[in-house]
Amino acid sequence: MRIDRTTERRVTLFSETDLDGTILFANDAFCNVSKYQRDELLNKPHNIIRHPDMPKQLFELLWRTIRNGEVFRGVIKNKASDDSHYWVNATIMPFKDNNEKIVKYVSVRHLISDEKAARELYEAQVKLYKLM
Repeated sequence: MRIDRTTERRVTLFSETDLDGTILFANDAFCNVSKYQRDELLNKPHNIIRHPDMPKQLFELLWRTIRNGEVFRGVIKNKASDDSHYWVNATIMPFKDNNEKIVKYVSVRHLISDEKAARELYEAQVKLYKLM
């Protein structure tokens, strides 16, 4: 699925996971872009969409950040169900109850349809976080 730049700013891929990363909710945009049916995503680990090009260190940083109660922001290459890929600008945050206990994680992502721009943003992120 290719979305023009005007539309991509309005399309939000949204999901919620439990504390172990199991998908509890996936909106229509997430299903459409990832090419999964909702029932193929629910109750599955969020890493079902992890692209093998993504370094392990990025996800270690992501999990360390959100488990510490902080917000993670980054550019991520994901794998669709047909093995194609798509890039997202992701914001992943812990959701806390009234006692400040983390009860789930919420992920809000925006599609980056310009492959060159996505790669450039990703490379800048790799340098920033010293991932390689």
